[in-house]
Amino acid sequence: KNDKNIVKQDRLNLLRVIGLPAQTKIIVPKNIKINKRQQADINKILAISLKNNITYLSQAIQLTLDKRQFLVDKDAARTQLNLTLEAEKYGVVDTNSTVEYEHKIYNDEKHFSALVNLNIPIDNYTLKQAIINDKVILNQDAIKLATLARNLKLTLIADTDTIETSYDAIKIAKTTLKLQRENQKYLQAKLKYGLVSTFEVTTKQQQLDQARVQLLQQKIAYLNAQTQLYSDMGTILNQWHIKVRY
Repeated sequence: KNDKNIVKQDRLNLLRVIGLPAQTKIIVPKNIKINKRQQADINKILAISLKNNITYLSQAIQLTLDKRQFLVDKDAARTQLNLTLEAEKYGVVDTNSTVEYEHKIYNDEKHFSALVNLNIPIDNYTLKQAIINDKVILNQDAIKLATLARNLKLTLIADTDTIETSYDAIKIAKTTLKLQRENQKYLQAKLKYGLVSTFEVTTKQQQLDQARVQLLQQKIAYLNAQTQLYSDMGTILNQWHIKVRY
């Protein structure tokens, strides 16, 4: 009864997480199928993970912003030579308010000018200090970005190792279950001819049941290891064919 209640609670928790109504039907598979394990390419997995890792992408954007600030400060510290050209035309308007008409006199005098401005930042310690600070920040950003990528790679390697270990454990559990079934079959034959006791057969039956449970637990551990890998890669929703709209 308690086990049935646990199944119901897990079903409701799952519906709450994925946002579905409580009356939604969920079919629990009675047999967990394990696909054939393929050799993981850690470099391809890492490339996918870096594209989906929010922390890594945020740090990459921060590095780009700091690079831009470094270029701005570096440009401000350069010698600047500016040339400005101006052309003006002067006009004079004479208005006589005592008569009924306006007399306008235009002067076509033109004026041209050229202004050369040379700005040499000599001993501008503020700009120099800003450039040095920018370089330090850029180095720190690069170290953080490389550290995030390295840690993510180590996490993915650990995930793939766990998957491989779980897959091997499944094969061992299958072999154990097969041997327990054969052993139980032989005991049943011996029991028929009175070569073993019923107690011994019952005891071995418990070992057979335990082997079934162990195989099921190893399959669950394998699926959990795969789920952890998908989670670290940022592709767990893709496995459920769920698309998120922003």
